[in-house]
Amino acid sequence: WGDGQSFTFVLRPVAGAPMPLVNGEPAAEIRKDVTEGAPLAEFGEIIYTTPGTYSYEIYEVVPGDAVNADGVAYADATAEQKAAGGFTKDGIVYDSTVHTATVVVAENSPKDGELNTTVTYDGNKTSLTINNTYDAAGKTEFKVKKVLTGRDFQAGDSWTFTLTGDGPMPAVTEVTITPDANDPESLIKTFGEIEYGLDDAGQTYHYTITETGDVDGVHNADPIEITVTVTDNGSGELTVTRTPNEVAYEFENVYTSEGKDELKATKASEVW
Repeated sequence: WGDGQSFTFVLRPVAGAPMPLVNGEPAAEIRKDVTEGAPLAEFGEIIYTTPGTYSYEIYEVVPGDAVNADGVAYADATAEQKAAGGFTKDGIVYDSTVHTATVVVAENSPKDGELNTTVTYDGNKTSLTINNTYDAAGKTEFKVKKVLTGRDFQAGDSWTFTLTGDGPMPAVTEVTITPDANDPESLIKTFGEIEYGLDDAGQTYHYTITETGDVDGVHNADPIEITVTVTDNGSGELTVTRTPNEVAYEFENVYTSEGKDELKATKASEVW
């Protein structure tokens, strides 16, 4: 439960069934809010004067802007879509089922002028529990960028980057950058998105990106280590924080000439 969070439940009569009295009159419907400290919805006392079977509808109020998996808002949903359920807001999946309560009122045997009642829910259940589920998700993305100083990129230059870690991983864990002088975007590659779920909330993960390449005069850069922390903000979204937090992690190499200088010596001879 979130701070101050509540849910609303409604009781409605079917076919004129007796209802609790409000200001001395039978209510058209009864709404009750429940909280973490008071999770039981009590709709009030109903007085029966005639034996028979009476039916009621009980349902949870679904926010109009809750959406299903197709992105349809509850306020705009068809009866079939509402019955299918799965409407979510702020990470909470609401129960859009209309539940049935059946009250059987009968005379005592032997008759003593008193009536007894038996209540069942959704067929033959003796109680009704409405469950809401909570879920949260978040994601991040690692990109790498190649930087070379000392000379321009040349044909045949190529570096491979490998991502390892102790947390969730992207679909691709190895990318290769082959620079194209006519395409600046060729210097940047992405491993793709890493998705995190509710089970990852509160966790800290460690990732390492390692460069490998065999380019003359260029030493591979040191690995880059990244820490990812995942926190739940309580509204269905996980906050995923990368440290360091870079749009793209730069691997900078310095080209060093490997040319050789020729040393020469001349012997001088003097005759005395």
